[in-house]
Amino acid sequence: MDVILNRLKGQAFLQIFQELNITEESMKHLQWEQLQSRIPDRLFGDAVIFFKNLKKWQISATKKKEGEENFNVDVSTILLESKNGKHILSQFALERTLGFKYRKCLSQTIVEHLLSEEIKVSQRLFSEIAEQITLLFDSEIKDTYFIKNKGKKPKGLLYQKFYNLKSKFKIGLVNQPLSKTNEFYENEDLFEVSKHWLRYNVEPITEVLAKWELIFDQRISYFKSSVTLVDIFREFPILCQSFGHILIESDFRRLFPENADLLFNNWNSFKKKIIPLFRKNISNKKCLAVLKEIKSDDYDVPDALICFLLPALLVPSARGKRKNGSQGSKYSIEDARNGFLTWKPNLSELQSVIKTEVDDAFVLKKRYQPKICCIGSSPLALKKFYVHTSGVFYEFDNILSSLNACFQLFHVLNIEYPEEASLVWTLIQKHLFKIDLDVDLKSRALSELLNDLKH
Repeated sequence: MDVILNRLKGQAFLQIFQELNITEESMKHLQWEQLQSRIPDRLFGDAVIFFKNLKKWQISATKKKEGEENFNVDVSTILLESKNGKHILSQFALERTLGFKYRKCLSQTIVEHLLSEEIKVSQRLFSEIAEQITLLFDSEIKDTYFIKNKGKKPKGLLYQKFYNLKSKFKIGLVNQPLSKTNEFYENEDLFEVSKHWLRYNVEPITEVLAKWELIFDQRISYFKSSVTLVDIFREFPILCQSFGHILIESDFRRLFPENADLLFNNWNSFKKKIIPLFRKNISNKKCLAVLKEIKSDDYDVPDALICFLLPALLVPSARGKRKNGSQGSKYSIEDARNGFLTWKPNLSELQSVIKTEVDDAFVLKKRYQPKICCIGSSPLALKKFYVHTSGVFYEFDNILSSLNACFQLFHVLNIEYPEEASLVWTLIQKHLFKIDLDVDLKSRALSELLNDLKH
């Protein structure tokens, strides 16, 4: 009796039980009304907790008839009595939705309860729990948590978690939730707490960077999953801040610590090599007209002009899509430049062009990738520099910083280069950043240009 009362947080009622000669067997049928008049006022709060636990114990202690299933599992109670569960409820109250990490956390919290209480599980029980989840969280759907497959194994997070944890749930840990002993699970919780903080705080910047770096591994794994830019900026809205590119740079330095500064270190040498190649190989009339403005081969040539002319050296070989979905003609030099860099005389025109391009990409079912944007009267007189991505404009002091930030976005957020400008970006990746990847685009023109720059 002492052990049971201690487990049910009812040790304070031991003397009352002894006076009334209440046994373990009679406890199985004990009701609040039977003791209410004998409970002192000072123990009233304890009594409420005790009878809540007693009810659960009575349900689990009652022997069921063979074949009868126990559906007395209350999801809301499980969550309210769990630290992780309370965190999930708080998150939902703020966001009115649950992300994938919280769905996994929710499923694990419920499954840990089932295992610790030694509740017999069945497909019908999982189905009932999934129904309760949809009632408790109106943004959720039942199929996320349980799907019954006739003649096959069921699917859903509840089923997966149960059979993943069942073999790890040792007898000695029956009353100890796995979340206290599972390092990975603690890291998942830390990830969600830090992400939640970053969602509602934008300063001090030192703490923002500390929180951002703290969840680097989980965040990069998320970026590498099948998510879109829209998903990323929704999950991490701090990237929409004007300093969002600083967070991207922080990640890039961790991913490529030896390559992070190579663009700036190699740029002047690159300029000196590339200008003679412009003169030798460019035949596009528009580019030739701009090229005439270059009076020498020294370092005084504007960096923006180099960026403007690069697509003319690497004519795209891929074909674009028409709005009806069919294959169109090969991308032009102008297409390649627009996919790499856009310049307009003022911000209003720039925003209008970007909106049109985004709308066209939607019609063609293409992803609209990050790009460099500039404002000025001509490629020789650019004054403002940006990187545009997912509706956000990051502003920079010069085009080289814009180029650096745009390149980092592709590699940190795991985004493919825009098809029409992929040769230009691959040149920058290989020659300036000295990064070689297994998935790099293969091209004869690119290989020849890289060889010319090398020698």
